[in-house]
Amino acid sequence: MTRKKYSAEFKIKIIDLVEKKGNKVSQVAEKYFIETSIIRRWIKEYKSAKGNKEKLFPGNGNPKNMENKIKRYNERKKSIKNKILNDSKKLFTKKSTLNDYFEFIYKNKEKYLIIYMVEVFKINRSSYYKWVNRNKKD
Repeated sequence: MTRKKYSAEFKIKIIDLVEKKGNKVSQVAEKYFIETSIIRRWIKEYKSAKGNKEKLFPGNGNPKNMENKIKRYNERKKSIKNKILNDSKKLFTKKSTLNDYFEFIYKNKEKYLIIYMVEVFKINRSSYYKWVNRNKKD
């Protein structure tokens, strides 16, 4: 079962029916097939926004949940980059050429995302792909 999404205009219309027209929340809920708790939440959000349209019904989903997802993604990306650095220590201990970095990326392309490896080594992704096409490694 999917969640219904209501536009800000519709929510304001429902709030007006309760607040300005004097209808009971239960009557409006029954007429429009909306839970009373949802209407009460909309009224609360409407009153707390105090006319600020940016704060009023800001969008879908839980912003805190999205922030947590982004934080976890960034932590995972950092962890992967650290693993890449750890696996590529040899490249940093000797005088490595650009070709050595490309070789490392090519050998580890199944283990790590190419985009992460080129970021770690500060290499243009297009340069890597040109190298692959020139050397036709497969």
